[in-house]
Amino acid sequence: MTTSPQYSRAHDLKISLVLLAAGSVNAVNIAKLAPSIEVIRDAFALSLSSMGLLVSLFSVLFVLAGIAVGTTVKAIGAKKALVIAMSAALIGTLITLVFQTKESLFIGRIVEGIGLITVMLTAPSLVAQHTSPERRGLLMGIWSGFMPLGNAFVLFGAPLILTTYSWPMIWSVGFVLMLITLVLSIMIIPQDRIQASGQFDLSAIRDAVSRRSIMVLGFLFAMHSLVYQAMLQFMPSFGSSIFGLPIFWASLITVGFCLLSFSGNIIAGQLIQKGWTPKSLVFRAGTSLFVIMIMMSLFSSQPVIFALAIILLGLITGTVPTVCFYLLSREQTDDMRNMPVFTAWLFQIQGFGMFFGPVVFATIVDRQNSWVFGIGVFAVFCLVKAGLSFALKTKDQ
Repeated sequence: MTTSPQYSRAHDLKISLVLLAAGSVNAVNIAKLAPSIEVIRDAFALSLSSMGLLVSLFSVLFVLAGIAVGTTVKAIGAKKALVIAMSAALIGTLITLVFQTKESLFIGRIVEGIGLITVMLTAPSLVAQHTSPERRGLLMGIWSGFMPLGNAFVLFGAPLILTTYSWPMIWSVGFVLMLITLVLSIMIIPQDRIQASGQFDLSAIRDAVSRRSIMVLGFLFAMHSLVYQAMLQFMPSFGSSIFGLPIFWASLITVGFCLLSFSGNIIAGQLIQKGWTPKSLVFRAGTSLFVIMIMMSLFSSQPVIFALAIILLGLITGTVPTVCFYLLSREQTDDMRNMPVFTAWLFQIQGFGMFFGPVVFATIVDRQNSWVFGIGVFAVFCLVKAGLSFALKTKDQ
């Protein structure tokens, strides 16, 4: 096993910020559907079932193909995979913009989804390869905030664009941002230090699946996504109901929630750098989130308390992704050659939480006709996260 080289703080931040940008603009590609969903439905005359398929395509792709994509990344190399993925996402967006048909919308969505999956699998490997190990916690914290940052950008920007333009302008802005980030990635991200395997490695898949530590991280990440995605998708609706705000202003609550979650990712990384163990961070985050969500359920008639709870929820919920990627980067067997496959297996398990979270939450709310009841029930999953902290690998923490 080779020793990781030491880099300057400026170098490490530059690498992490470029990869954060790459992840965020790809997250924009996926998240841009939510604020434009009614416009898209009218423009393409889509049925509710077609819209449901369009929305869930990303989660389905990850569950079905995540580990296969991860093994492909190992075969061709992380830097090359990053460039190919972002180029493909550009083509996917262009297909939808040029043809503007129902078929091109779905094809573009699939290609963009595969692009985001690939970026998500390459970035942790590139951070681990090209940054100093002693700053790994903070840097993984920065990168792991790509999803809430991308969500915040599109949830704020898309409604403003739609006041003057239609959906193609949202796709066009995403295309330009992707092109800029692709150029930066080519220029700034170094070539892999680890030689690509050049083959589809089944042994890497067996290695990933057999590791109890990655399985635990996957379940932890799934519990995080179960709660996070439910809160994210329905926050404008229950925010409007509880605060009595128009849906646009209620949507800004979601933007704030995403930005707070991004800040929470960075704070968690800083705490790891200061010596907090991942186990203690996850336990404290899980128990704190349980209390906060119970408060949201009990004090829904008190807007000030409810708003304070949302702020705390946003900040603390960013803890788990940072811990997961940090611990994953510690799985350093074979000079991290299997890192993309490990990341894929982690995300493949996590995808179930991402997929089922909004569905289960909506079902509970629909049957009980109460947002606050659904929030109270989902608080239990935060206790599950706290419990999983005791199963986390303690070596090298």
